[in-house]
Amino acid sequence: MVKGMSNLSKLTLITIAIFIVSLTLTFPSYSNEAATLSSYDWPTFRGSFERNGFTQSFIPVDNKLIWECPVGYPFRVSPSLADKKIYAVAENGVVYCINLRNGSILWSKDLGEPCNSTPTYYLERLYLTTASGNVHCINSTDGEIIWTTSLGKSLRSTPLIREIDNSILVIVVTKDGWIYVLNGSSNGEVISYKYLGGEVNGSPSARSRRVYIGLEVIDESRCFGRVLCLDALSLRVYWNVTVDDPVQSSISVSNSRIFFSSLRGVIYCMDALTGSQIWNTSLHVVGCYATPAIGYSKVYVPSGNRLYCLNITNGEMMWYIEVNGRVFSSVSLGGNGLGVFVSNESVTYCFDANSGDIKWIFPVPEGPGNFISSPIITNSTIIVAAPNGVVYRIGSKAPPFILSVESSPSPQVYNSSTRIDAIVVDHARGVLNVTLHYWDNVTQQWHVLQMSLAQGDIHNGSWSAEIPKLKYGTYVKYYVNACSVSGLFTVSDMNEFVVLDIYPPEISNISFSPAFPSYESNVTVTATVTEPENSSGIASVTLVYLENSSGGIVVHKCDMVNIGNNKWAGNICPYPWRTYVSFYIVASDDAGNLASSLTYNYTVIDPNPPIIASITIDPPEPKVGDVVKVYATIIDNGSGVQTVTLSYDYIIGHDEVSMSLYMGDIYQGTWEAEIPSDVNNYQVQVKLIITVVDNAGNEAISTQKSYYVGDNIPPKVLRVQIEPPRPQYCDNVTVVAQVVDYESGVSNVFLRYFIMGENAVFVEMNRISENAFIATIPAYPYATHVYYQIIANDVAGNNVTSPVYMYIVEDFTPPEIMSVSYEPPSPLPEEEVKVTVTVSDRGSGVKTVVLKYFEDGTWHELVMQRTSGNQYQGTYVEKIGNLKAGSFVKFVIIVKDYAGNNVTSITYTFTVRSKPLPLTLILGVCLIAVIVIAVIVFILSVRKPAARPPPPPPPPPPPPIEEVVKKPPPPPPEELEEMEELERMYFEEVEEERKR
Repeated sequence: MVKGMSNLSKLTLITIAIFIVSLTLTFPSYSNEAATLSSYDWPTFRGSFERNGFTQSFIPVDNKLIWECPVGYPFRVSPSLADKKIYAVAENGVVYCINLRNGSILWSKDLGEPCNSTPTYYLERLYLTTASGNVHCINSTDGEIIWTTSLGKSLRSTPLIREIDNSILVIVVTKDGWIYVLNGSSNGEVISYKYLGGEVNGSPSARSRRVYIGLEVIDESRCFGRVLCLDALSLRVYWNVTVDDPVQSSISVSNSRIFFSSLRGVIYCMDALTGSQIWNTSLHVVGCYATPAIGYSKVYVPSGNRLYCLNITNGEMMWYIEVNGRVFSSVSLGGNGLGVFVSNESVTYCFDANSGDIKWIFPVPEGPGNFISSPIITNSTIIVAAPNGVVYRIGSKAPPFILSVESSPSPQVYNSSTRIDAIVVDHARGVLNVTLHYWDNVTQQWHVLQMSLAQGDIHNGSWSAEIPKLKYGTYVKYYVNACSVSGLFTVSDMNEFVVLDIYPPEISNISFSPAFPSYESNVTVTATVTEPENSSGIASVTLVYLENSSGGIVVHKCDMVNIGNNKWAGNICPYPWRTYVSFYIVASDDAGNLASSLTYNYTVIDPNPPIIASITIDPPEPKVGDVVKVYATIIDNGSGVQTVTLSYDYIIGHDEVSMSLYMGDIYQGTWEAEIPSDVNNYQVQVKLIITVVDNAGNEAISTQKSYYVGDNIPPKVLRVQIEPPRPQYCDNVTVVAQVVDYESGVSNVFLRYFIMGENAVFVEMNRISENAFIATIPAYPYATHVYYQIIANDVAGNNVTSPVYMYIVEDFTPPEIMSVSYEPPSPLPEEEVKVTVTVSDRGSGVKTVVLKYFEDGTWHELVMQRTSGNQYQGTYVEKIGNLKAGSFVKFVIIVKDYAGNNVTSITYTFTVRSKPLPLTLILGVCLIAVIVIAVIVFILSVRKPAARPPPPPPPPPPPPIEEVVKKPPPPPPEELEEMEELERMYFEEVEEERKR
């Protein structure tokens, strides 16, 4: 060795000096992975999931063999330790649980396959990986397998545990570079996995959610290394960094940096958050496999037969030591300034972590293969699992004895610190140091207090320390750790206590608002309720009040509300007038302590006058002679209504009347009174006011309300007449109505008329005098039934509707014979005479047209047929035949309408000609006549002509044909009388027919 071992006679003094100096050092950050683990546990490979190999436990200053535990099979991986039990895996795949105190085997479990990982302890479970790709979860109490997950790939890394969102994640890495996240909270199912891109030779390390892994990457051209930082749950890569050489070690994490070594002996320091390189140092060696140990601001890395110490800040070489044999195991650092490692020759070395001086060595019999397992440190002892199949505990044999541990005061309360006194005895070299270790559930952390010697001496003395004031309800567990001058530790049993609160809250500044509560007041009671800092705190504040609103005493409780600044508020609901209320406050804290205030009281008052909610009258618009009822809705939720008085004024007087309760009650009811009919004359204004007094003497007076007596009598229709009284189809009918209204007067009058099947027509009638109104109904066809009535309104809005009147449109006008013609004018006996008549009747229409003719002493009648037009105007034709030669024929036209009116035309005549003479006879006669004329002319021509008389005046021009037709010569008087008689008889018959 370059640096030899120090003189053993000076070992004790040097150790004491180192310990004293170490107390002043700031230790590197230590990740407490589980609250159930103490600072003396070594639960996984390299002591923590940061894999930095540092612990607060001391390395023993003595190299005594305390016990050994042979199992018969070599150990190739480092053991772990938790809860005073050692967990080691032999080469044959058997897991051993060994008692730390005496080295006895508590249980063993054969996995049936080689296991290359350190057992990881977490919450009473062990997690291991096997070469065949199985991940086992084992009960740490009895060794039974809880679950197994087979990944089908070779595993030799130690499992990494992360607890995220109350879920336990088991992270393992395969040899060929796959990372898996298993659900440790259930049955080990795979949550996520990822290929990392290279071969993995170390175990994953972590801080918080970040996982760090080193790789060996081989491609076609070169072999290099890579470091990755991943998320523990999602496996998202935060960063990855490539280095020149393969990474063979696990990654060490310390504070915000990571450290690792490469195959060619380069040590790297990088930023854990970003992966940026801080420094790298080459050891100029080949083959660096160990994981760097971090502590005392230094980096410790073994390679070959040397242990190198580098400055953590810049990577500069500080010193190195050489030993016999190569070193494959990693360095473990204790909290007392010492370090320990094992060489391949099975020699354990203890060295000064600052100077590198060797403090002691401990050789064990060599076993087959390399010594790869690293020693673990706990309570001034080290545990070594050797290739020869033996587990060794090395350290001092006689630790101090803790006689008693007591706490005061009892019980522990929030407003005082807790003093812990421990009597420690060490009759050998004496007690060097006593520390108090306590954990509380508030910070979830372990705290270390240096205990001081209060009485006695280092061989038999009382040591004390004070746990500072803690909050109520804090659960504390603690133990005492005593270290002798020899470096041996003794740990007391775990003790515990809970911080109590035995003091009640304080109630002050009680007030209530309003100061004089009324029946409608929600009374707010406020109080200041306090408890000192760290006490249990106010659990509840209750307002207790008593009231007699129902006659007896009733108790009520309500929870008060914290309104800030230690003030609490509660409400007392409104109570009726004159209710007596008393109250007090009860406060309790979370520890169950109670406090009660003094009692306060008040009587409910009624300061408010009644409310006149509404005043109505019935009828709403009084008329002449009405009895008017007055209703008043009155609300008084306090003392209630006592009296209600109605006062009213009118033209000739003033009266008051007491109103009575009509419905409801005195708190909310309707009151009524009457104003008599003799007050309500037309257009009289009545003014009324209501006065209300409640039982508390409060008075309310309504605003003035008034009404005018109106007109409720409709107009009267005295008389309705029409002109003409019997309207014809051609008449516009004038309707005259006499309407009167002796109160407000007639406003307007309407004539409503209609016929069946049609909409009624409204016509406003014109006033022709004060009470007379006129309107016109247009002409309607014959036989139309016309209905009509009068609607009259007065100024006050009253109206009257007369009965419905009716008239039937008549026709008193006879038809009109517009033209009469016949042809031929002088018929022969064999010819028929065609008579054509044009007739008009605009009223009821033409019913019949009769051709009456006289021949050969007899009257004949023919009903003429309409050939064109309609019943109101048409042309009628009939023929007269079978006439005798030489007959004298006369005829008249008789027209009758549907209303029974008739008209007779003048008499027309014609004579039937005889048949003409034969032609031969006519020719003979004509010849004779010619001869006679010729003779006469001859005679006259022979005679002397006589003087000619003046020519006679020309005859008057013949009348027009129509005039001749229409106006034939009047018949003789006797014939006229006969015709008139015939007409009379005819019309009598027609009338009789019509009546039938």
